[in-house]
Amino acid sequence: MRLVLAIFISIFFITSCNNKPQQAADKQKPQDAVSNLSYTQTQELTDILYKYYTLKNALVEDDAKLADESADILSKASLKLKATFDEDTSRDYNELNSMLTNISNRSIELATIQDPTTEKKRIVFEDISDNVYSLIKKAEISNITVYRQYCPMAFNDAGAYWLSSNEEIQNPYFGHKMPECGEIAEVIK
Repeated sequence: MRLVLAIFISIFFITSCNNKPQQAADKQKPQDAVSNLSYTQTQELTDILYKYYTLKNALVEDDAKLADESADILSKASLKLKATFDEDTSRDYNELNSMLTNISNRSIELATIQDPTTEKKRIVFEDISDNVYSLIKKAEISNITVYRQYCPMAFNDAGAYWLSSNEEIQNPYFGHKMPECGEIAEVIK
């Protein structure tokens, strides 16, 4: 019996140690989000936000391969929401379509950049962040908390924003170099 317990504990520690660290709040999909979109579209929008957080976390961890995979998934999620707008002719979705197209295109661009250091990927990520922010503001998402965070030192002191579901600063523009550089600029609830 002790041997079985020892094996179980060993397996537990081995599998839990192999998981990449990630902010617990960023792992959760906000299921109760509300927006000025339909229920299904709002769920797709929160899925985009969740996939965006995965990309952000990959850059925080300086993981170029995971960033590429996450960007590809984010691109597909953006196109999935865009397709729902094509089916719904009751509203003018031109502005949202443009944002979704930009998110998809820039995500594909990020995924194809050959840069193991992730520095060039971070430049594209800034534009993705701005478009995701504009998208959730235009959709008037609420009933979830999104932190818009800002690093004044990013890009040679030009500064840059990103989004997080967690108020803890985890800077995607500096990764392991300066993970806590930044501040909360806005809280969307």
